[in-house]
Amino acid sequence: MVYERIYRVADGEHIPGKSRLVFVKNGGTHFLTNLTVYADGVIDCWGLMSFDELRTKLATGWITTQPLDNGQASAHDLARWRFAEPRSHVSADMLIGELLDVVDKLNRRPDSSERCRQLIDRYLADRSEENRLAIRAAYFTIPEHQRRSMLGDMDSKDFPVRVLISDIGQPAVGGAGSFAVTENDHLKAIEYFVRRAEHAASTLQHRSASLHDDRLSPTVNLTQVPYARGWPEQPGIDALTPDYPAEITAFGYTYPSITHAILALSTSDPEWHDRIAQAEGPKAARTAAKGASRRTDWADRRLAVMAVLLRQKFSQHPELAEVLLSTGDGRITYSALDDSYFSSGGYGANWFGRLLEVIRSELALGTDLQRAGMSS
Repeated sequence: MVYERIYRVADGEHIPGKSRLVFVKNGGTHFLTNLTVYADGVIDCWGLMSFDELRTKLATGWITTQPLDNGQASAHDLARWRFAEPRSHVSADMLIGELLDVVDKLNRRPDSSERCRQLIDRYLADRSEENRLAIRAAYFTIPEHQRRSMLGDMDSKDFPVRVLISDIGQPAVGGAGSFAVTENDHLKAIEYFVRRAEHAASTLQHRSASLHDDRLSPTVNLTQVPYARGWPEQPGIDALTPDYPAEITAFGYTYPSITHAILALSTSDPEWHDRIAQAEGPKAARTAAKGASRRTDWADRRLAVMAVLLRQKFSQHPELAEVLLSTGDGRITYSALDDSYFSSGGYGANWFGRLLEVIRSELALGTDLQRAGMSS
């Protein structure tokens, strides 16, 4: 499906989305219209709705991809016609799956096809039956109408995957009356994926490191997650987010988190500074900050202030520096609905994620210098 890129503005933030065609059945007529899905999971089709509300409208037939024979149709200000033996390629469930994949892509997360390809790579490293069955489970999460293109191979389509996930002696998955898969068929499918992986590695190896973004580690997607019942004992990469309760001392004051610090430092009013800094949790700090006046020079200084705060966080908490270093050279993105400057999300500047990458590189260089007996 060819999507049109679009965005909406919510609280001053540009939220990216993509549009595809569907029919809205209104007053007995099928109107050809755009359905838009946004990065925050909001859907717009003659009004904003959630995925649950979309499922309800699909179930009632108000939104549909499957028009009825002899049904009246209209493309606004263009044409009217009646359907004759219409054949639909997309069911309601397939549409939902497709839109969920779009949300993942808009947030720079692996979609269902990419998750399946990642499991294939894992299987090549460890060819256990458990890993093969994991590929099968992931394959069936891909919307049915998108499975053939999941490898991006116009010749083989998804045939190598279907062979690999089929049991030996059983018909190949996804083909009516297809042949029984043999052990040799499995080996050929594995050879296909090995060649594919070798080609990808060779292509990566021959790129110029100075001119291309040749990252070896996967992208790290951080999100603003409200842990209402407290943070887990092992937060993992969530410890890198600004809301994580890692106390830092900077600019002569101690703050409960990066969120408290950056919001408190954005105001020129000492009373509001202290009120924000002492708020019970990041959510309360954000609420308090809404009533504070901003420094007139804040736009000129906020990036440098955040850089100082992050350096303090990781110098004062070495265990968190190790978490940051564990992300390798992967791109880091941070998504938050209330911030389009430090956050990413299509039109966001993602300065928080970019600063984390800079500081990660500084930490790695510092480690190298220490090993070499040099001071940083």
